[in-house]
Amino acid sequence: MKAIRNIFVKNEIAKMVRHSKNQFILLCLVFALLIIALNQSIFGLQKINQKYNNPFANYIQVATPKNVDQDRVAMVKYIVQKFSSEPLKSRLKIEKVNELHYEFIAFSNPKTGMAKTYKGRTFTEGDQLYKELTGSASENIIQSLKLEKTDVNKQYGIIVTESMVIDLGYDPYTVKMIPMKLEAKEFVLIPVHTVVKNLPQYSDFMVSDDFSYINNQSIDKTNFATLGSSNRYTLMSMLDTASIIKRAHQILKNIEEEKCTILQIDKNNKLYSCEFTLSDYWSFTDKMDRTTEINNKQVEKNLLYNKYTLDYVETESVKTFTPDYLEFKFVSLDSVQVFQQACLQNNLEPDMQIIKSRHLFAEVGAISKVLAAGFILFSLLMLFIFTNSFISRHIEEIKPNLGTLLAYGMPGSLIVNNYLTVIFIVYSAAFLVGLVLSLIVSYLLQLVFQVPFIFNYQIPAMLCVAIFITILYSRSVIIKIFTKTPGDLIYKR
Repeated sequence: MKAIRNIFVKNEIAKMVRHSKNQFILLCLVFALLIIALNQSIFGLQKINQKYNNPFANYIQVATPKNVDQDRVAMVKYIVQKFSSEPLKSRLKIEKVNELHYEFIAFSNPKTGMAKTYKGRTFTEGDQLYKELTGSASENIIQSLKLEKTDVNKQYGIIVTESMVIDLGYDPYTVKMIPMKLEAKEFVLIPVHTVVKNLPQYSDFMVSDDFSYINNQSIDKTNFATLGSSNRYTLMSMLDTASIIKRAHQILKNIEEEKCTILQIDKNNKLYSCEFTLSDYWSFTDKMDRTTEINNKQVEKNLLYNKYTLDYVETESVKTFTPDYLEFKFVSLDSVQVFQQACLQNNLEPDMQIIKSRHLFAEVGAISKVLAAGFILFSLLMLFIFTNSFISRHIEEIKPNLGTLLAYGMPGSLIVNNYLTVIFIVYSAAFLVGLVLSLIVSYLLQLVFQVPFIFNYQIPAMLCVAIFITILYSRSVIIKIFTKTPGDLIYKR
């Protein structure tokens, strides 16, 4: 019986392919095109979700009130507390409210002499945006440095954009520190925490609240970026350590010890540093005067720089300004228009352009998701309709065969199982051919039109489910046929 069944199945498959050759080829093409189209649809849906949920899209910044007649600190605290409390928080779908303000700081490249002021913003280490920007899974990260966990690195590590690093003449993939410009051509090296592709509101860098506060105070009060008063005197050069030692010994007569190191800014830029231990105790002013004297005696353009340090900064307590802006993180952008009304009721003036753009973004995101999901369902429905039309036509053609087999006494269950095996083999073969064709076409599209090569394992799984449904449908059709007599089937009555 098994041998007879195998012969029967082989003959039926050959007959189906031979008599329905064009339909089989079309079925293979349908599978191939569906795999390509569904892959692109799911890829587009994932991109929409990434765009909709990126670290910047769900953030809206609102300027804090500037009413000088009120206590701004108390007023901002009240507003933050109100928007962070129920029921307003849930109604507006607010996840978090952060305080921030913008900072303008000059950075430099001692090698080229370039110095430029960039726009930055503050962050708090525990806020959501900071976590999203520095998280290991973020696609926005170019480079994340594992800084030694010191107070200086924690409070003064900077997040910078790729464009700012390149503009300064450094390599974004290897930069470890960036010179922050001080007076004249002096600078202090700021440790780089993370290099990212973009920051919100077109910012070039992010610094901590404490960094921002101290940078805007007098050095006499904060000891920020100071040389310190001690018997240690450090000089730096972009050339080598030998020139530093030679020129220092020409002026300094009280050197007891010297130690030189190399500070790597990035793969192409180094700073050579030599620390001299002196027999005398020098003040901040003494060190600056000696460096000026050494540079004045040098005919060449190889300037020596004082090594300013952050080690003397007070790091025990974080100090901040009253924020210029409040930053609202939303769970969803569906409520931005209601949020706008709430801001106006609380003496806040949101940027209408940002509100409108966020609202439009939410609408476009929702429509795009519906369209992408609809296309996926429509594609699967079309496959189901096509395949069932193909099966129904074939079963109609083989009714006389079914009637003959029944007339000779073959069990109906055996006939059903044989034809379901035939349908399963034909559809599996068409699916595999379509899968191979889709991979070939996708590769060609990438080569010729730079369309991303995508293969999502969910697509074959969905199509396998569609084939399984088709087989169940075919089974119901064949069983329904057996309600007729063999004579009716043979003569197609």
